[in-house]
Amino acid sequence: PNRTPDLADWQELVNRVKHPQRTIKVALAGKYTGLSDAYLSVIESLKHAAIAHHAALDLTWINTEACVDEATTAELLNGVDALIVPGGFGYR
Repeated sequence: PNRTPDLADWQELVNRVKHPQRTIKVALAGKYTGLSDAYLSVIESLKHAAIAHHAALDLTWINTEACVDEATTAELLNGVDALIVPGGFGYR
C-alpha cells in the first residue's frame, strides 16, 4: 500500500548539516597530509561526529615533519579545539 514516508530523521540530519550550532576546529597531524585520501576514513568519521554534535568541521592539516620544535608546533596548533594523530608506520 502507498503511504507517506516518515522523513523526520532525514530532515533532522539535513538541518544539522545546513545549520550547525557551532564550528569545531580539528587539526589532523600526519606524515601523509599531501595525499588527499590518506586519512579518508578518519576525515569521514570526524564529519559524522561533527554532524552528530550539531557542529561544522573546520579541518586543518599539519604535516608532522613541520613540528621541528615546541614553538613551531605551538604555532601550528594555535586556535585548534582538538588534535587527531592517526597511527603511522615506519621510523618517521
